[in-house]
Parts: sequence; structure tokens; C-alpha cells
Amino acid sequence: MSRAIAYRNLQAGWGILIDLVARHDVVRALPSTARPATEHVWIDVAPANRLGEDERTPSGFRVFGLGAVEQARLVDGLVIVASHLPKPGATSKSLVTIEKFGHPSVDFQDEGLTAAIVEWAAHELGFEHPHISSRLDKAQRRFIYDRPKA
Repeated sequence: MSRAIAYRNLQAGWGILIDLVARHDVVRALPSTARPATEHVWIDVAPANRLGEDERTPSGFRVFGLGAVEQARLVDGLVIVASHLPKPGATSKSLVTIEKFGHPSVDFQDEGLTAAIVEWAAHELGFEHPHISSRLDKAQRRFIYDRPKA
């Protein structure tokens, strides 16, 4: 079953807003479009990348495809929480499938995807997520994220 997360980082009148719809499954056979985050945790973004321009997220944001940079940020987040994901058997893998990804047309930072997938995983699997702190650097006009240890 899919779960939607509305990641929000709002500070001093600035904000990063990301909607993510994903699901977690333990599978024996991986789709050909999946890529590894760790030895036992894999990610598949193909469903999100197949959506049309008229699709919207639960908050009403336009959906976007996930390129190499965005996928790398999601993998970073899954590495952080991999120890919390169910340990599959010898012939199985944990698969996180991204079904939708969207954000407002302005003020997007790909670094927010790491925090968003960490938050999604915590809600989906019922653990307290590691805090990913951030601070607003007004001179650079962006948030600076501090990555917790995996």
C-alpha cells in the first residue's frame, strides 16, 4: 500500500515543500528499473518517471520526473534508514517504489529529498526518524542540510 508524505521545511519565510508517494515491499524479483541503495535495500523510481504533466500530488503540486541527482538524494536517505527497514531473507530484497514526486515550481532543493524519504520511511515502517537538521543561508538563498550518520 502506498503512503504519501508531505515534507515541509519552513524557516523565516522560506520553505522547501516536497510531496512524495511511495511504497515498501519485500520482493524476491526486482524490477529491471530498480537500483541498489544498499545490499538489501533497492529503489525504483520508474513509476514516478512515467507520470504525465497533468498528474498532481496529494497537495496539488505538479509532478516531476526524478533525474540522476534527485535519485542520488533518495538513495542517500535510504542509506540513512536502511538499518530500520525489515531484513529480507536470503533470496529477498527490500524495495522502495517511488510512485509520485512533486513540489511547487519555485524554491525546490534536491537536498530536501533526502529528508523527505527519511521521513516517509519512518512513517511507513513505524520508527522514529533521525533528525536531519537544516539552516537557512540567506546569502546563498538556500537551506544547508546536515546529513546524519547512517
